[in-house]
Amino acid sequence: QLAIAPIVGGLRFVCDEPHTGVRIVDVSGRVVAVLPEVVDGQSVSLSDGIYIVSSEQCPRPVKFFVHR
Repeated sequence: QLAIAPIVGGLRFVCDEPHTGVRIVDVSGRVVAVLPEVVDGQSVSLSDGIYIVSSEQCPRPVKFFVHR
């Protein structure tokens, strides 16, 4: 399972095991990041906005909001 914990100016991944093929997409459909692998506690800085995160292990994309 993949969860997102909001942090100021970005997000922190919460997962029991590493996730591969992670994609972060904004609401306009633009891919803003592709991460080969993420692990629990890893963080990513992003501009303010709404994003959708998916991975090869996460069948349902996770939507979240970033703010400063």
